[in-house]
Amino acid sequence: MQRFIGTIINHHVLANMLALVILVTGAVGGFSMLRESFPEIKPTSISVTVVYPGADVEEIENGIARKLEEAVDGLEGVKRYTTISTENVGRAIVEVRDGFSVSKAKDLIENAVDAISTFPAAAEKPVVSEALLTREMLRLTLWGEMDERTRKETAEQIKDELQADPSISKVSIIGVREYEITIELSEQVLRKYELTFDEVMLAIRQGSINLSGGSVRTSSEKIALRVKVRKYTGRELADIVVVTRPSGQVITLGELATIHDEFTEDPVYARFNGEPAVLLSIAKTPEEDSISIVNAGYAYVEAKSKTLPKGIHLTAWADSARVINDRLLITTQNGAIGLLIVLLCLWTFLNSRLSFWVAMGIPISICGSLTILWLTGATLNSVTLFGLVMVLGIIVDDAIVIAEAVYLRRTQGDGPLMAAVNGLFEVGFPVIAGVTTTIVAFVPMWFIPGTMGQFMGTMATAVIGALLTSLIEALFILPAHLSNLPEAGADRRSKIFLFRLGGRIRSKINGAIDYLINVTYKSAVRFAVVNRYITLCTTMLLVFLTVGLGGAGYIKFTPFPSWDENLIQASIEFPKGTSAEVTRKAVLQIEQGLRDYID
Repeated sequence: MQRFIGTIINHHVLANMLALVILVTGAVGGFSMLRESFPEIKPTSISVTVVYPGADVEEIENGIARKLEEAVDGLEGVKRYTTISTENVGRAIVEVRDGFSVSKAKDLIENAVDAISTFPAAAEKPVVSEALLTREMLRLTLWGEMDERTRKETAEQIKDELQADPSISKVSIIGVREYEITIELSEQVLRKYELTFDEVMLAIRQGSINLSGGSVRTSSEKIALRVKVRKYTGRELADIVVVTRPSGQVITLGELATIHDEFTEDPVYARFNGEPAVLLSIAKTPEEDSISIVNAGYAYVEAKSKTLPKGIHLTAWADSARVINDRLLITTQNGAIGLLIVLLCLWTFLNSRLSFWVAMGIPISICGSLTILWLTGATLNSVTLFGLVMVLGIIVDDAIVIAEAVYLRRTQGDGPLMAAVNGLFEVGFPVIAGVTTTIVAFVPMWFIPGTMGQFMGTMATAVIGALLTSLIEALFILPAHLSNLPEAGADRRSKIFLFRLGGRIRSKINGAIDYLINVTYKSAVRFAVVNRYITLCTTMLLVFLTVGLGGAGYIKFTPFPSWDENLIQASIEFPKGTSAEVTRKAVLQIEQGLRDYID
């Protein structure tokens, strides 16, 4: 067995190729993975929405919500459900039981809701969908003095231009009213022309519709026929013919009714830096990269701002990718600092070449973890990066143990190759046991149910991937690089001054360490063994103290640490029925308070 391992260790090219493959695939995976704030959470809820125009909250509760509750109650796979009643809309959120197929639960709920025959006649068809979470990445604000229609049309144009970018697919407009065409009919006019409301409504429905007219086949092609008479503006609706008299008189809708082609009645106000504004929210889908989306948004703002009229501004803010960039920077910095500390410590105590190859275990292990994350479809997010930062201090432990054993064998007179083989065999199995124990501690995170399980599973993959790679590096790559380790004291005889200086420094430090081990540490161990009851009582006291501090609440628990935000939100709520003008004045007071604070 030793001869077989010695043959593998002696092939330096194989070790170098293995290290190169891990580094390259890790770099490719790291640059290819999507970057986002948190892992994409698979939906575990089903949303049922029923629109009931003109209904108040009580009508929604009795006519919609209660019927939805009766339909989903007791269905297979349903863990719990919540109904929400608001004006014009009733909604039910159904949480699916852990381990049950969400798509199957959706089909069961959809069948149960479709079977409801007692919904109000004016209620629209229920919409059943998976409750997908969308994440806003960046907000753009179009602000300045312009009328509402111009503001909305410009926002729609910006939305279309943003979605034309390959990196951006989901943009929504906030803070502006929707278009609405209202047709007002008076009873006097209807009597004058001897018409009823239903007749006018039928004429509008028939005069604004697109119909398929079948198709015509020729010898070379098939031509589809379609009647397109749908009206989209108030002026077009005014030309609809309502009735034609035998005398030839034609009465249009414009003669009968007052048509308003404007916005919805309920006012919507949005302000930015004290001026009227409209917001555009850029969100991401699970297949898109957060940083690419934000970079595309900033690039568009810079280009678009040059074409806007004077006094009109487009500003980007609420950048959610900042958190991702900060964590990528932290991971890079921690990795670099850890690498330098390992190099310094090992150089101080052991050997220059040995310290370099042990420190190389950090980038190799991180690249191996990135490769595994990439192959499993994971993303670079706060959770995976936290796992990589957490494991930085662990992944060099096995390499340090093996390197120290090889160095010790070299000082005892073994040749370079036999020192690597004997050192590996001496501590190899304990190293495997130690790393395996740590891996086993993280394996249960893959089986945690629910949303928290999806978070913890991603972190476990990052940690276990780094540990497995570090073990491979310590068992196969490191011994090959240490198989030509120079004999102890070679640095002190080197022709290079810095190596000779380092050798003298290490000699002095090793003397001090030997004294600490043989005098101070040995005396402490002897005292602990002789006075074993004192040692045992002291250990139990520390255990009870730790448990007590946790039970008393002095040691807090939180799944994820909080971080500073760069947004401050203020909200004010009025009783139902409060006019929009009162709300607007209150918001202006808040705005003035913020200005006074800034000034």
